[in-house]
Amino acid sequence: MAKSLQELLASRSPESQARIQKMADELLVESQLHLIREELEMSQKELAATLGIKQPSLSAIENRGHDLKIS
Repeated sequence: MAKSLQELLASRSPESQARIQKMADELLVESQLHLIREELEMSQKELAATLGIKQPSLSAIENRGHDLKIS
């Protein structure tokens, strides 16, 4: 019988679980970044300046969040 995702995660070391959680949190932010930005009524240019990055970089982050692939 196949293990559930929760069972697989529980079998990992605490360090591995922390890394996985950090990556999952980053993916969640990336996939929702455009919604957060729109809720703040900010343009990509404005948010990029606030974050100290260039607008094309912010666009790439937002687009990466829309194109999630599971290997």
